[in-house]
Amino acid sequence: MADSYRYKAFISYAHEDEAFAASLHRRLERFVVPKQLRSVASVRRLGTFFRDRDELASGGRLSTSIVGAIEAAQFLIVVCSEASARSEWVGREIAAFLRVRSLDHVLLIVPNDAPGGDLSFPAALGVENELLAADARPSGDGAIAAFSKLVAGLLQVPLDTLVQRERQRRRRQMFAVAGGVAALTVAAATSVYLVRSAANEADARRQQAASFAGFFVDSLNERITRYEKVGTLDTDLTMALEFFATLQPDEMDPKTLNDYRTALIGIGNVRIRQGKPQAALEVYARASELIRSMVAREGNEARHWHNLAMLTYYIGEAHWEMQDFPETAKRIVEALEYAERAASLAPDEFEYRIEVVFELTNLGATNTRMKRYDAAVEALQRSIDEIDHLRQSTAGHEQDLLEQEVEAISWLGEIAQKRSQYQQAFEWHEREIRLREKLIAATHDNPHHIARLGDALGYYADSLSATGDTKRAVEILKRKVEVSNRAAVSDPENAFYRERLLIGQAMLANALFEAGDASGAVNMLDTAENGMRTMTASDMQAEAVKHDLIYVAGTRAYQLLRTDPNRAFELANTAADQAMGLLDRDDVNPILLAYYLRCAAVLAAAQQLSGRTVPAQIDNALALVDSHGSSESTGDLAYRVILLSAVGRRDEALPLKQHLESVGYQPVFYRAMLEALEPSRV
Repeated sequence: MADSYRYKAFISYAHEDEAFAASLHRRLERFVVPKQLRSVASVRRLGTFFRDRDELASGGRLSTSIVGAIEAAQFLIVVCSEASARSEWVGREIAAFLRVRSLDHVLLIVPNDAPGGDLSFPAALGVENELLAADARPSGDGAIAAFSKLVAGLLQVPLDTLVQRERQRRRRQMFAVAGGVAALTVAAATSVYLVRSAANEADARRQQAASFAGFFVDSLNERITRYEKVGTLDTDLTMALEFFATLQPDEMDPKTLNDYRTALIGIGNVRIRQGKPQAALEVYARASELIRSMVAREGNEARHWHNLAMLTYYIGEAHWEMQDFPETAKRIVEALEYAERAASLAPDEFEYRIEVVFELTNLGATNTRMKRYDAAVEALQRSIDEIDHLRQSTAGHEQDLLEQEVEAISWLGEIAQKRSQYQQAFEWHEREIRLREKLIAATHDNPHHIARLGDALGYYADSLSATGDTKRAVEILKRKVEVSNRAAVSDPENAFYRERLLIGQAMLANALFEAGDASGAVNMLDTAENGMRTMTASDMQAEAVKHDLIYVAGTRAYQLLRTDPNRAFELANTAADQAMGLLDRDDVNPILLAYYLRCAAVLAAAQQLSGRTVPAQIDNALALVDSHGSSESTGDLAYRVILLSAVGRRDEALPLKQHLESVGYQPVFYRAMLEALEPSRV
């Protein structure tokens, strides 16, 4: 039985092919067996694979551990190249395997970078045998088909017939599958070659396209939902798109077109996670053409409207990551409209109704960022009401509902904090943290839920800081950094996770300084800044991280305010200039505006302490907070107080100051700025 083997396969390769073998090893262990094949293959994953990472010395013997691994493997995979044909160690590994297993348990694959033309196979395989080889070279099967054929062999899927078996000059053969429902299932799920059974070349290409697309797309949503590592998704989806690029539109039937759309959305999702939202938008534009053509043809099909809603959301998400919130809002409103259309066409479909909930929550989030708090609360309450209704009317979807509920709670907590409703904010934050911990346990440490727990801890710390509880804020932010690091380590290529970790470190640096740990604050801020500059150098999440660097510069100036006010002045003035270069006065980014106002506040205090002035900078900041601030946001009101005090308009500042005192707003930063500006009045 397959499950009696310690390893699914031992991968034998020459040292020169190490990069290909390592990549193959990763993809095999991460491969998810398509759903439609699991009833036949009886597994969800292929299993564990052994690949020796050490180059063996010439003239030695196979070690006991290597022989043990070979004998514990169900299959032997040989990476066939000129180098492996010459390798004495590949030959010995083949011989050791054939002492305990038969040749039909040997699977061959030719690397994609092998030279064109004939190949020499290791002599230990035996010249008299017909060899089954998957050829990953562009001139052979190509990367997709080669991997697919290898998977088919590993799964030992029962085929009705294995046809068109021929020995070629390169002494390899390709699978050809025909006949019966089982064979068709394998063709759709594992991409084994079936082109020669087609009536003509056009039909063959269409069948081949459908097979390959189904192979890569079938488990895509599941893999994205699990937040599989960015690099793995990127490799598979890039190969799929390369294949689609070889086809003309008239060579793709509706199912293949739909699979193409799914692959495009998947690669866009990956680009966003890589911190490349502009590249994601380019891919989404191609997917949009396909979906809109389907809607135009079959406008009464709920699934097309649902697909359009999801794509429109992804476009909005890309704009969100570019911190273009007005455009995000526009897209989310459209996505909600499409989701409601799908739900109206198929009211009994949970998938369509939960999409409405999802878009309502997104609308609440976007309105929160744009300081439209009443509209945000309305959307979030609608989302929670719909979740309650779905809980009562459907069963078996608690995790989906919980994931949406916790997002709505998160934004309600942020709104409560912005409105100085601190007790309510703490209740929301603590409830969110409990639910996110529950989701992490339920999903076996899903990195997305870990990252969102880090976000929740950051919001909680913000509320604590707003009430002056710096000691508790430090404790919570230390946990945020630890949690965010768990997510970042789990997927190093995910820009979301890394950016969350770095801004958490910057927030912790600020809290440490306010708690009296100046040296720890400097070290933590240096760590955050170095990480951010590394990200911008590699263009990962560049726009958001550029903004984060403004926060870092303002925090560094804040740390130097009392010890070196001249240096603080220079840093704050430079950072404010940089922020102004990024701000669009007609369409102000609220996050960047907050960072700019922070720098302007430090600059105002540094002017007072150093005797140097840049009055235009302070006037500009005051004009921006007047035009783009919110009377409901305690943060915006606090900046108004600071800036009004800096320009001598204390009578205007006084009622605002009294209001902030009455609601319990007393962060250390705010008090420190006022103390520098008007020490006799604080």
